[in-house]
Amino acid sequence: MYKGKECCQGCGKDGTQKPRYSKDKLCEDCKKIMELGKAVTSESLVEYVRVRDWYNGLSSWGFDDNTLNKFATAVLERINNPNAPTKGELTLRANTGHSTVFYTVPKAFAEPFIEFVKILNEVVRDIKKQKEDISIQAKNAVRNEKNEIFNLGVEAGRDLLMQLNRGDITIDHFNKTVIKY
Repeated sequence: MYKGKECCQGCGKDGTQKPRYSKDKLCEDCKKIMELGKAVTSESLVEYVRVRDWYNGLSSWGFDDNTLNKFATAVLERINNPNAPTKGELTLRANTGHSTVFYTVPKAFAEPFIEFVKILNEVVRDIKKQKEDISIQAKNAVRNEKNEIFNLGVEAGRDLLMQLNRGDITIDHFNKTVIKY
C-alpha cells in the first residue's frame, strides 16, 4: 500500500489521507467513481424504445388461456428500464388501444423479440387450426363409419329376409342369425 505524499490523480488527496496500491494508481473511491462513470456512459449509448403491452389478441399454447401473453409480458417486465430515455415506440401487435402499460427496453432487443412473438403466435394459430381440423375430420369419419355400418346391417337384414322368403334358409337358421345380432 502506498502511503506517501504523492497525490491521487482523481481526488488530489495524498497517500497519507487516502492510501492506494501504488503511487501511480487511483484511490479506491476514485476507482469506484470511474467505474460508475463508465457504466453510466455505456448505459447512455443503449438506444431504448417503449413497447406497448397488450393483453388481448394473441393465441396461447392451451388455446383457452393467455399463456403467450403472460410469457411476453414477463420477458418485458424483466428487462424494463423505466428511467431510461426512449427514442420511439413499438407495439407487439396491433392492439385495441385499451392497454396503457409500456415497457422501456433496448431497441436491439425489442425488434427481434417482437418478431419472435409474432412468429410464435402464427405457429400457435396454425396448431390451433390443425387441432380444429382434426376434430372435424374425426367427427366426419365417425359419422361416415356409423352410416356404413348401419347400411351394411340393413343390407344383411334384407338379404336374410329374401333368403327366408325364397326358402334358401330355414326359420331356425333365421332365428339363430337374428339372435346373433
